[in-house]
Amino acid sequence: MDEAPKLDTGAEGLDVAAIDVPEKASPTRAVTVGLAYEVCGDRGVVTAIKKAAEESDDGGIEGDSVDRRKSSLSNSYSALGESNPSFVVVRPPLGKAFSTKTQTRLRVSRGKSYEGEHFSLSWKIKLQVPMKPSSTGSSTTTTSSSIKGGSKGFGMILRRRDETTAPATMSQKTILDGIVGHAEKGQLVAVMGSSGCGKTSFLDCLSMRNQSFVGNIFVNNKEIDGRYFSLVGFVHQDDLFIPTETIREHLTFHALLRCDPCVRTDLRLERVDELLKAVNLEHVADSMLGGPGSFVRGLSGGERRRVSFATELLSDPVIIYADEFTTGLDAAMAKSVCIALRSIAAGGRLVIGTIHQPSSDTFALFTHVMLMTQGRLVYMGPRKTLATYFEKLGDHTLFCPKNYNPADFFVVLVALHPQDVDASQRRIDGLVSAYQASAEFEAMSDWQEDVEDPDLLLYHRSFKMRHFQSSGRTQFWLCLKRNVRALYRDPMSFGASLGSGLITGLILGLAYASPPNAPVTAQQVKNTQGLFFLANLQTFLIVLYATVIAFAAETKVFMRENQAGANRVGAYYLSKTLTGWANEIVMPFVFAVLIWAMAGLQRSADAFFIFAGVMILNALCFGSFGYCLAALTNDPQIALAIAPVLVLPNIVFSGIMYDLNLVKGIREFLSYISILRFSIGAMMSNEYRPSTTRFTPEMPNPEHVLENLNVLSLSTSLWALAGAAIVFRLLAYLILLLRTSRERIKVM
Repeated sequence: MDEAPKLDTGAEGLDVAAIDVPEKASPTRAVTVGLAYEVCGDRGVVTAIKKAAEESDDGGIEGDSVDRRKSSLSNSYSALGESNPSFVVVRPPLGKAFSTKTQTRLRVSRGKSYEGEHFSLSWKIKLQVPMKPSSTGSSTTTTSSSIKGGSKGFGMILRRRDETTAPATMSQKTILDGIVGHAEKGQLVAVMGSSGCGKTSFLDCLSMRNQSFVGNIFVNNKEIDGRYFSLVGFVHQDDLFIPTETIREHLTFHALLRCDPCVRTDLRLERVDELLKAVNLEHVADSMLGGPGSFVRGLSGGERRRVSFATELLSDPVIIYADEFTTGLDAAMAKSVCIALRSIAAGGRLVIGTIHQPSSDTFALFTHVMLMTQGRLVYMGPRKTLATYFEKLGDHTLFCPKNYNPADFFVVLVALHPQDVDASQRRIDGLVSAYQASAEFEAMSDWQEDVEDPDLLLYHRSFKMRHFQSSGRTQFWLCLKRNVRALYRDPMSFGASLGSGLITGLILGLAYASPPNAPVTAQQVKNTQGLFFLANLQTFLIVLYATVIAFAAETKVFMRENQAGANRVGAYYLSKTLTGWANEIVMPFVFAVLIWAMAGLQRSADAFFIFAGVMILNALCFGSFGYCLAALTNDPQIALAIAPVLVLPNIVFSGIMYDLNLVKGIREFLSYISILRFSIGAMMSNEYRPSTTRFTPEMPNPEHVLENLNVLSLSTSLWALAGAAIVFRLLAYLILLLRTSRERIKVM
């Protein structure tokens, strides 16, 4: 028998002696080639033992090595204090190893707090938000209600913080009022109710994306920590993707960035192939995602939604939250998505999603229903007993007619009808009271007795969602590759800027065409100054608007990737800056070549390169300026609406429209922050340098030409432009960094 592999705990920072092995648990061990999972019940969620057996030279495992693997694993488990574990040997395909090393590595992937055969989720939620100041000046306080309960599992209590310290003039609006519930693995739970009833707020609190509540979350009766976010996958209501990526490229990008770094690359790619098959997207795996505003039509709504689910499944979450996951889909597409979710839940996960008006066929796919109104629960329990529960109340108006969609009937039943507000409000209050006195409510709340410390039911710790599995270098290279693909797959965006530069360059060149090295006269100086102003202004507008439109739209995708732990701000921003230079350097250089060739500017190599360099610096400045605007908002239209307000001072104080010799006070300060002033001044100083022989008696020297233009020296202007480009670029980075730190977690 081979010698047992040595446990390498140092690499993972794991204390073997600290691992808690439940005495009563008798988990089944599923041994695969290069991978052994500790399976708790029917769901392998906790411990991975990597590289459990020796590999042959070709990367596989010989068939006669099964007993040797079993013996090695037995010795490994003996090191953990567990004797004679039972093994089920599974013969997998070749190459299922995490690394080429032959020693066993032990890594707790989800933490001992989440171990156990029984897995359930329970919650009590009360959420309030500040309102505008009240005229009465009274403050609202929270009273604690008794909490009782009893089944072990994954418990959650979310409550509003004590408001006694709030200003007396601040009132509170209740969003979620004492919602108590319970769910277990294998369930597909539909959160239903009319618009504005608090479904999305409930899901945000449950997923800890909104932590502005008083209460706590428990996993198997243990208070959660930051590892909770590694258990959860969140599918947003809107599907945001880079339109030029294919489905396979998109999933590969997230697999390489979000999966455990211990997992070998080829296994991550195999995971992508498995998910493509699982969500029935194999036939469109190499199709571009497309989307609104893209030149590519891309996928259908149902296919895009399944891509969103596949993205979250890459990290193998235990809980999946889905917000309005059928919005915008027809009945057939919605049903196909729900079938996929039912299959996911049947695999040992808990899926909770909000949904609007499902068809009867789609509604029948859910195992449980949570019916909400005005932030309160009217029913929660099995879908099959929904109609029976209301029938037990004895009111015939609550009976769902035969051959009627129950989802439509009960959502209308618990809605507040504007035509008869008082009657519908009385009905809602009665239904809420009836549910709170029912056996169904008792079954949903008895878990609370098993919480070790009752004080933990009232308060929770705040956790940051910042958890990146990949290094910044990996994120940078993958983002850079994605951006480069976008450049050549979407030629319209870059081509539009380049085409604008070509056309406007030809127009300005023809308008100001003159012989090379034309003599310096007053009229020639005036024409040259106008040419430089229009050239810099055109570069300004082309680059600014192109940057704002492209970056503001892509920022939405980045913010979601950052929240999911796939992308750091620095890695993304650096890759975006490098690929953005294609527009900020190539276009102004081509623009400068056309103008210099057609207009009668000074013919010397150094004069040309300084002229082109100033044009490029001008583009870099306003590109950075565009990044700042786009980083402030996710909406390109808002950014474009703000842009003219900031453009006007640059034009007014450029020295063309206004005599800078007359400005004093605040106006003088504004003239020194005008980028156009520095770019025009640098070009004028470069064109009329002392070494030129073009001066005439009318304009005998450069001082005579520049004295009335209030032009700064060439070096000063160049340093000012370079400094502005760097400052605005760093400012955009800081704005993006601040936004990600705030949007990761919402805490009041």
